[in-house]
Amino acid sequence: MSLNPEVQQIVDSAKALGHLVYSMNINGIKYIYRSINRSEFKELQELMVREAEAAKIESDSKKKDIPDKDPRLDAINQALETKAAEIREKGEERLVAKGVLYPKISTNTPAGVSTTLADRIMEASGFGAEEEPEQL
Repeated sequence: MSLNPEVQQIVDSAKALGHLVYSMNINGIKYIYRSINRSEFKELQELMVREAEAAKIESDSKKKDIPDKDPRLDAINQALETKAAEIREKGEERLVAKGVLYPKISTNTPAGVSTTLADRIMEASGFGAEEEPEQL
């Protein structure tokens, strides 16, 4: 594959750091992405955990002094579920921002591209491997 020199330099830099680099056509656009390492994965997970803990604390504080059967609890629980979905989406966006080398994701990028690339970045990083173990 022939890449322009600027993109080739980005690819070479990622490889030099030990990342696996792949390309994939989505809707006629070639996206180049890399694997993430264990340290990057832990960093991304820690951010999501902190956000989830903050959302839970906020939700619990809103529930304080509300009786068990009060309908306001349903609204608070629904808001927490919505916040959890937002946290997952932000986590996916951070993963894609870290793993996509070229082109950068923008507000004009088709909606499914980020999710597709997030799945591929995780596969490139060893998640969901379908390899069968070998019995010794």
